[in-house]
Amino acid sequence: MTFVATILDSLRARRQPVLTELTPYGPLAVDGPGLLARVCGLRRGLRARGLERGDRVAVVGANSIAWVATDLALLAEGLVPVPLYPRAQPSELAFCIEDSGASLVLVDLAERMVPLREAGVRVPMDTWGTLLQDGAAIGDAAAPLDPTDVATFCYTSGTSGQPKAALITVDNVDAMLPVTSNALAELMGGPPEDDRALHYLPFGFMGSRIVLWTALWRGTPLWLNTDLDRLLDDFAEAAPHWCLNVPLLLERVHRGAHDTLTRGKGVIGGLYETGLLATQRRRDGESLRIRERVARVAADRIVFRGIRRKLGPNLRFLICGSAPLPEDTARWFEAIGVPVYQVYGLTETTAILSMDRPDQTRVGTVGFAIDGCEVRVSPDGELQARGRHIFAGYHQRPEATEDAFTEDDWFRTGDLADVDRTGRITVHGRAKHVVVLTSGHNVVPEAVEHALGSAVPEAAHIVVLGQGRESLGALFFGPVDEGSLAARIAAVNETQPHYKRVRAWHVEPEPLTDADGLLTANGKLRRHAIAAHHAVAIQEMYAR
Repeated sequence: MTFVATILDSLRARRQPVLTELTPYGPLAVDGPGLLARVCGLRRGLRARGLERGDRVAVVGANSIAWVATDLALLAEGLVPVPLYPRAQPSELAFCIEDSGASLVLVDLAERMVPLREAGVRVPMDTWGTLLQDGAAIGDAAAPLDPTDVATFCYTSGTSGQPKAALITVDNVDAMLPVTSNALAELMGGPPEDDRALHYLPFGFMGSRIVLWTALWRGTPLWLNTDLDRLLDDFAEAAPHWCLNVPLLLERVHRGAHDTLTRGKGVIGGLYETGLLATQRRRDGESLRIRERVARVAADRIVFRGIRRKLGPNLRFLICGSAPLPEDTARWFEAIGVPVYQVYGLTETTAILSMDRPDQTRVGTVGFAIDGCEVRVSPDGELQARGRHIFAGYHQRPEATEDAFTEDDWFRTGDLADVDRTGRITVHGRAKHVVVLTSGHNVVPEAVEHALGSAVPEAAHIVVLGQGRESLGALFFGPVDEGSLAARIAAVNETQPHYKRVRAWHVEPEPLTDADGLLTANGKLRRHAIAAHHAVAIQEMYAR
């Protein structure tokens, strides 16, 4: 039985809420039969459009119960969902819609159609609300699917700057969901229906999709945040046991709490700092004096417990992926009593390649290869993997697909890594120069550099960076007019999605040369060398 059939079967029997959508007007919940009725109604609407098995359907909209119902309806009909990031630029969305060969575009709001039409989308578009019909007469069995059938497209940025659609098969997902379900069972230790999970990351990302499907597959109630400005309130409302995160959010929680507690110091601030230090020393294996042991216990009861309560009274752990988690943030959460389990993977590995294990976490590492996955490190230090969860290739990109695999069919992650004798993986960074922000967004710097170059033509060289940071920064080399630079950068930012906007910059009056080792002989940027040479300036520009 495929994951789609398993999920639909599970919904029939679940009379308690399976999804709860958190809105400004209060929570909206739907039980299994209620969600299944929506799925059937959407399936009836899809059939009325004359779609055939294997047709692609682009989905553009914010997370919601309706989004989930649309996704399940497409899967149940044997259609191929193409989920797209709703905050992407219309031109990028239009490219993905055309590239995917979508026969239909489904959106949450009719007003999304206007910029898509203006960007050149010509295929039929509809809202999923309009698509919904009475589905009582169609039955709810899933269309038969073969393991090799493509379950979904998922777009990922390529080094050329053009997004590529990774083809995720039914077998990829069938292999992944038991792994994630078993991992959650080990962490929670009870029946899945007793779990409570909160989710806020867009479903267009593969990791989000795996969280969604895992919750539906195993029977975990999932609470959906629909507005990041209300996320802390939604944590209190949902009172989750766990939540998937990107490092950006955890860093903000860490910094916000730390700055609040140490501002003006005082008794609480002093107890907080003393408790942190004692906890860290204890974790490092050092023996504590009686006064330090008392301070650690007092800090936990008076300060750390209060932080945990604000994050939710039931919170047992956090899961973090998509980008490296700074070590100081990981240690802080560990110290306040909320372990952060890291997962590592790519879209092409059906989101996950490795996971932390309970009681075996080590800050700075990304756990162990998941069941069914083999890993190795190539002679040049690249992490490579194989297993049922590895994608089938890129849509209409035979050369890119060939480049993604070795001659003996191991997937090339593009990350530099070490694997110790116990199998624990440490990832050091991208083998290529795609920038991964702490929000989890991948950015090809050349595309942003090209846009900046058009606005700042007097710059001899422009280097966009931001690996492991919240936002992009840019170094400008040459006789740049700094008086108008901020306005010109702002104008470029207006043409970019939020995660491709440059928030910090620095000007060096002299151009780069190959004499100082910062350019190759044919004028290409030596990015790592530039970042190392200008490390102090980069640190200062981000501090500003």
